[in-house]
Amino acid sequence: MTNIKTWIIVSLIITSVAAVGILAYKNKSLTGDNNLLTVERNAAKAQVNAQQEIITQITTREKENQAAHSNLIAQLSTTKNLLTKHEQTIRTLEQENEQIKTWSNTRLPDPVISLRQHPTFTGSQDYRNWLSERDALPITSLQPTN
Repeated sequence: MTNIKTWIIVSLIITSVAAVGILAYKNKSLTGDNNLLTVERNAAKAQVNAQQEIITQITTREKENQAAHSNLIAQLSTTKNLLTKHEQTIRTLEQENEQIKTWSNTRLPDPVISLRQHPTFTGSQDYRNWLSERDALPITSLQPTN
């Protein structure tokens, strides 16, 4: 009986040592897996942080683009208003130009034509005489003879 008890005790010890060895191996394997998962988790966190930074940059650029777009819309509106104003000015000037062309083709009034008519002068004395004879103003003490 003692032999059987010894044999059972030895078997239990061997089984226990084997179980401890297997558990130690599994523990080492799980510790390695845990370390690998920790590294992967840290890499995933770094990737998430990098993506969050990219999202922040994109959001900032989007806001800048919206502000620039609003600016461009305002400039476009101002430019359209200026263009309309310039087109109106051009139309007005074209109409005035046509009116001036029409006016320039009409005959001048007789008093204006008479200003341009003068005899041929042979010297400065002829010119002075012509000026003296032409449309002389009446002397104020005399009444005009109309």
